[in-house]
Amino acid sequence: MNIPIGSKFSALSAEERDQVFKELREPFDPEDIDWKPQSVKGDKAVALAFADPRVYIDRLNTVVGIGNWNRKFEFIVTPWVKVIKGKAPWGSPEGTPVPPDKVLNGNKVMCISTVSVLGIEQASTGESDASDDNAATSSEAQAFKRACIGFGLGRYLYDLPSFEAPYKYGKFTIKPTLPDWAIPTVYCEQCTNKVTAIEHNGTTYAAGWVATNGRNKYGKTLCATCQKELAGKK
Repeated sequence: MNIPIGSKFSALSAEERDQVFKELREPFDPEDIDWKPQSVKGDKAVALAFADPRVYIDRLNTVVGIGNWNRKFEFIVTPWVKVIKGKAPWGSPEGTPVPPDKVLNGNKVMCISTVSVLGIEQASTGESDASDDNAATSSEAQAFKRACIGFGLGRYLYDLPSFEAPYKYGKFTIKPTLPDWAIPTVYCEQCTNKVTAIEHNGTTYAAGWVATNGRNKYGKTLCATCQKELAGKK
């Protein structure tokens, strides 16, 4: 949208308001999604999807314009008592005594982020252990993204189903695939048709996987049909 600088949400037409929120809620490009491991068990881990704050900033700049939104931060450092639950060593026989809990006194960095879009404000908080060298950056990013959720931006990431993917040497060896509803509509750069999911040998491949496969193999977004044609020409 082309919104004049200094515009207020109340001054937009009903159609323009709907369009703003529709574009803010649109899923991010799958290439902008990263995965954080959780509950690592053996050679697999639960993958949590997230996006860098810069992805949120780019979306705001694109939808409402650089001059129509801003953000501010407030940092607070508070005492924090961290309790580490005692656990018996991995593989210990049943009945092995459990070590006592450890109590550590420290500090927590809290950040309050207020994001204003077209004159409307949303605020939220983020927090991090002050002993972390990047505590301020981590709490700031968390607070900013949480505030953006108030505008629908990135909200869909919290609705994703739980993914379990192969995990080895500190990274996912196979990148999880997003469901079709969690990717923006993409079109084939060759035939201009919408890229859709396909089924091959009893396995369903989401549209996002098809598009990514085309970029990896041929350097551009392609539907499955065009990829097959190019593969046949090799």
